[in-house]
Amino acid sequence: PIDSFDPFPHTLFLIVTLCMLHAQVAVMVQELHSGLLHMMRTMGLIQHVYWAALYTWNLLIFFLLGGFYIAIGALAGEKAYKDTNPGIWVAVLLLGTHCQVGFAVLISAVFRSVRTASAITIVWVAFLVIIAPILASLVDPWPTILQLLPLYGYAYAAALVRMHAPDSFSAAPSLLSDAFGLAFASGLICLVLGLTILTLYPTKLAAQAGPGLHEAVMGLVSTWRRRWTRCHPLRRNGTDSLEFGDGTELIRDCAGDEDVEAERRLVDAQWGKFSQEAAIATRDLKKVFPGKGSAVDGLTLKVDTDECFGLLGPNGAGKTTLINILAGNMEASSGQAAIAGFSTATQRRQIYSCLGICPQFDVLWGDLSVEEHLLLYARLHGVPTNLEAARTRQVAEQVEL
Repeated sequence: PIDSFDPFPHTLFLIVTLCMLHAQVAVMVQELHSGLLHMMRTMGLIQHVYWAALYTWNLLIFFLLGGFYIAIGALAGEKAYKDTNPGIWVAVLLLGTHCQVGFAVLISAVFRSVRTASAITIVWVAFLVIIAPILASLVDPWPTILQLLPLYGYAYAAALVRMHAPDSFSAAPSLLSDAFGLAFASGLICLVLGLTILTLYPTKLAAQAGPGLHEAVMGLVSTWRRRWTRCHPLRRNGTDSLEFGDGTELIRDCAGDEDVEAERRLVDAQWGKFSQEAAIATRDLKKVFPGKGSAVDGLTLKVDTDECFGLLGPNGAGKTTLINILAGNMEASSGQAAIAGFSTATQRRQIYSCLGICPQFDVLWGDLSVEEHLLLYARLHGVPTNLEAARTRQVAEQVEL
């Protein structure tokens, strides 16, 4: 079959099925690194639901593009599409979706600029579209290492289907099943690697737990320290105070302050009551980052309902970390916290129904209207479907939108 393989139709197939990948990558990078996903999570989005919806949406797009092209080819009498069992082409499209989503997750985890991620994707796909059909017409089988490269296994599996045009699954050569297995493994490796990177090196908006991957890869410890000192002139000096980069002490820890100690004794004595009735209550809350020390160190406080409470402190005092813990975007190292009577450790879904956060940066989709933004967050908050329209209109009118 390799002698009669025509690279040009396969090139067209790859162009059609991969033409939207750069847009998929751009959307993921924007949502992951501009605060959009972070904001949705804060408002109640379940993480695995997001990834499942992303996978399903891309499956739909990929099937529409690839299925339309295959149908046109079959109607035009193209042997590879007309004689091949339709179920095999469905399997190819499923495989392509899996590989594309894995590639998109990996690229969006490594690159945090939409322009850079899109450019890398376009170059990678362009090279694949040019080289894969030529390789398929010259080399059979492809080396295993080549098939494990992102998207290359998918391109080879699709080329094998075009070469052999099996009319049933039993008629498919063993080489095809091996190619399917390697392509699936390639997509899975990309997916797992991308999610691992996002877990170990989260976006700065999602969790202030450490540098991003680009700093971790590009910077030595000394370089990172210099950058951190320039951006954050205050740091903990290992004792009970904060100091400037030049060593000048600025502020001492408030341990021993009469008001602080009185608050701690009150909350400790009546924790059962405050954890159920206060708007916000924390008890000996701590967050320790390995190698960086404590960002929140034994915080105990309560905020009553109908109270306007100001949380003040210099850079590095732990304000953002505390808010991330309360919003459910970060796990506390120890201690307890409750919002409106719900535990931040075990009752996050209930908390999301009554929690609202207004970030200091704009978190908007440029192609969504005001009403569509409100509908999105209404659904994330669990507003019943029959009340969505009335609730969004009410909120819009309250703020004169």
